[in-house]
Amino acid sequence: MANEPVIIEMPKRMDGAALSGMRKKVNEAFDSGTDLIILDFQACDFMDSLGLSVIVSALKMSSKANKKLRLVHVGQEVRLLLQITRFDRICDIHDSMESAKA
Repeated sequence: MANEPVIIEMPKRMDGAALSGMRKKVNEAFDSGTDLIILDFQACDFMDSLGLSVIVSALKMSSKANKKLRLVHVGQEVRLLLQITRFDRICDIHDSMESAKA
């Protein structure tokens, strides 16, 4: 890894109210020049389809920019949504920050 990862702490609720702020943080992370962006879900216990759209956008940006996107500390409720939508198959999900940074 050429430089330090950018870690974005996700809010308690990833829904419409958090949407614009989170999109801005994700865009800034991709503009930062880092090779790795980590979305930290430690505090997040709810995500709806609007919150999921942030991950969709981040996945598209990481693919276009040839950067790595990883999710860490994904709780049971959010993980269930990722499983139902099959995003768990395309997202790089880690249980610890150490493994997400590796």
